Amino acid sequence: MKVIFLDHQGVMYLKKHPNPGSLKRFDKSTIEVLNSILQTDPEIEIVISSDWKYWVPLEEMSTFYRDQGIKPPIAYTDKTIKYENPYEKCRATEIKNWLLANKVEKWVAVDDLDMRPYLQNFTWIDKPEQGLLQEGKKEKILEFLNNGQ
Repeated sequence: MKVIFLDHQGVMYLKKHPNPGSLKRFDKSTIEVLNSILQTDPEIEIVISSDWKYWVPLEEMSTFYRDQGIKPPIAYTDKTIKYENPYEKCRATEIKNWLLANKVEKWVAVDDLDMRPYLQNFTWIDKPEQGLLQEGKKEKILEFLNNGQ
């Protein structure tokens, strides 16, 4: 199995952060980019690392994805990690814990939080107003999923 650990805000959803508890439709162009990545290999799965995981159960999130034409996520990263500073380290720990508990061949985390100090297979979206549309990010994600660790 190959896994994309996916953030929403600043990656898939490019507007101002929605109110906690509300699921706002993703930018259509980011959906196209994500779907083009997913279509390269049927083994690629999505695991949600976004804070949106706190707002709804996985079943509802899966419906939200399907309604937008996206392959539904298979899981959330751990929601029981105690918050610590910096928050990037906390999210990276959630991802690492998920990897320890699951058999994964290759993976990449995609986020607008800079987790480069904490994760090896990481694609930083440093222009959250562009999200997955940012030049070169799709290629970097595919590099990790095809040639990564």
